[in-house]
Amino acid sequence: MKRVLIIGTILLIIAIFLGIISDANAQFVGDQCSVGTVHVENSILSSGIHTKITYPFSCSNASSYEGQMTKMIITVPYADISGVSATDQYGSMKVLEGPTYIKSESTETDTTIGVIFRKGLLIANEDNSYTLSIEFDSNALAKEDSNSVMSLTPKGLVPNPKVTIISKGITETTIPVENVEYKLVLPDGASVQKITSGCQLDNNVITCQNLKPDDLSTIEIKWTSGSITQNPIKIVNNIKNKIVKFLPGFSDTFNNLLNKILKK
Repeated sequence: MKRVLIIGTILLIIAIFLGIISDANAQFVGDQCSVGTVHVENSILSSGIHTKITYPFSCSNASSYEGQMTKMIITVPYADISGVSATDQYGSMKVLEGPTYIKSESTETDTTIGVIFRKGLLIANEDNSYTLSIEFDSNALAKEDSNSVMSLTPKGLVPNPKVTIISKGITETTIPVENVEYKLVLPDGASVQKITSGCQLDNNVITCQNLKPDDLSTIEIKWTSGSITQNPIKIVNNIKNKIVKFLPGFSDTFNNLLNKILKK
């Protein structure tokens, strides 16, 4: 009897041990999903700096249907973001009525953007994909020095997306971004003053390939409008601002004088 109990105990221990190994080797829901090369494009427009970030998601190699990815959230380190919109492979995700697909919330230091997928990305044994683009405006991406030279560093524009997966329950996980391609579209007539090594310039379009997300913080591009002559109104205003620091009451008199000159 004692021998039977010992054998039974050993078999129980083996069963528990095999169960632990099985749990350890079990795939986490969403492990079959990844994000391909993320494309980032900045465009310098007369209205400001426009950004488009495209995430190509894919899921495959699940043993059976395990659920679907339904949402993603990213946080970018810019607080002045406006005009947020989204598109997918089916077109613009703007709706006339009902719940919106995309929302954003800014703090003093950053902006969090959340997007609900128009169509859930299935996690199953076949290959499935969903491409999502987020667009917004943010002038904090660039700065101008006293010589009217503009500089831009696309720091933090490709954070790892936090996604929501619905299966037997609701799971949230982060999918790492491995590869990034960056593009900057400059206005016509721009003159590039500096470009980070490894990036290429072709017809006012700068491209940087095979990047990691953190590499974006090392990119610096400087340019001017292509003309050494500055806008005379801007020159006058710069002079006025310097004078007003010492003579605060001079501002109204200066503005009246400037208006008279412009009317002539």
